[in-house]
Amino acid sequence: MTPNHPEQIKRWIQEELENNPAWQVYYGSIWMCPFCLDPVVPDLKKYPDPIPRVFRHLTRECPSYLEGNAPASARIVHERVNYLQIEKMVRENLKKPLWNFFNLEDHWYCPYCANVTEVKKGTLSEMLPRMVKHLKSCFAFNKGKGTPKQESYIQKLVEHEKRFKKLETAMKNLLPGNPQWSQKTSLGYWICPLCKTEQPHIDLTNPINLTLNAPSQIAKHLLSACPKFTPEVLSRLQGKPPTKVEKISVSSSPSSPQKSAPPKKKKVKKTPPLPGMVEPEESSMSATERLQASTSSLEMLPLLPAVEDVEFQYIYEIRTSTTVDLFDFITLSEQKFGTLLLQIEGTVPPPILFQLKEFIQTVGPEMESPKEFFFHLTTTFLEGLPLSAPLRATYFIIDLKRDVLRMACAGYSPLLLVNIHRHRNFHCLKPKGEALEKGSHKFQEEGGELKIKLQPEDLLVSYTPSLLE
Repeated sequence: MTPNHPEQIKRWIQEELENNPAWQVYYGSIWMCPFCLDPVVPDLKKYPDPIPRVFRHLTRECPSYLEGNAPASARIVHERVNYLQIEKMVRENLKKPLWNFFNLEDHWYCPYCANVTEVKKGTLSEMLPRMVKHLKSCFAFNKGKGTPKQESYIQKLVEHEKRFKKLETAMKNLLPGNPQWSQKTSLGYWICPLCKTEQPHIDLTNPINLTLNAPSQIAKHLLSACPKFTPEVLSRLQGKPPTKVEKISVSSSPSSPQKSAPPKKKKVKKTPPLPGMVEPEESSMSATERLQASTSSLEMLPLLPAVEDVEFQYIYEIRTSTTVDLFDFITLSEQKFGTLLLQIEGTVPPPILFQLKEFIQTVGPEMESPKEFFFHLTTTFLEGLPLSAPLRATYFIIDLKRDVLRMACAGYSPLLLVNIHRHRNFHCLKPKGEALEKGSHKFQEEGGELKIKLQPEDLLVSYTPSLLE
């Protein structure tokens, strides 16, 4: 209990400064107050008697102390110092062009991981906390040990995104009515009219794919893999009627030697909102557009973390589905990390997906228990959102120091453990647990956790209808 008499307070301050680690944290040379978590007393160590200065701050200036709040732990004070250090670094670097790249939806490019983040372009006071939050969980930043990318590298990413969006829009207009660009095999695999190769991952058997997944998949193929694609092809495609595309100098297939009739000019469809964009108020999204907004969220894939003695790999492909699948890595410490796999039935507005990822990276590092994390996900996140669909998830934490895996499962597919030295067959890891739902405490009451001792060459595999890691 905090004393009230001035002399008692001073003796208490002396004892805390000498013995309590939370009272011995500095931001540079400035002493950190464990109550208000601000750097308040410069050069405290230089004073022969620092107690009067701390006493004056607590009794006259510190709102948290005056309100009777308890002091924070040493860990929280150190985290605050880390936040202030990152914030200072961001403020200084925002003057550089490298730190001012944004995508077409005005989302910030991180100069370390080179990914588009949830940080929306705005005022400094709006952007700064979100930038710091991203960097704290950024594997490439690596707690300040990472190296930022070159400015030219981020510039190329921005230019590539512009070319990709233009090409994707052109494909949305071409695929429904242009035979040259909608060629497919007997199995429905798209055939590139430029390099004449089939692309098994681009499925044209479902008509909805012509405007949903296929345009972006074709754009990626043309920009990244097709040897015949050139900037001149893009200039002919973008913003031009399909009749212009027929003039691309590509050899005709043997089965169709005659020149096809020019297709009719179609009205360009309005591109549906992408993740992070505000949906237009003048009209509601169609079912196709809502599905596209949901599947677009699957492109928010995290970087593979650099963890010693652990190898990560994922195989990913967008499928026509009515579910939203996400996965993310959560860093708890240098020797402990978590992997979260999550699936939501139905359509989910993109802003909610960004809120979900933000919640994962904010709350996840504070939770040592996967079951406890699911409990907070239900009571804190789901309860505050207009989301009625069940949320299925698996979350496992690997402690490299103790070689222990700790896992909880909420109505999700089992985690597979493969190791020929353990058994010739694989093991299914699936602790008890129902899907997470708003207003339901069933997982909290019946859900369990699984702990296993890891061995060398253990391989963990998880999967969904849309995702395989």
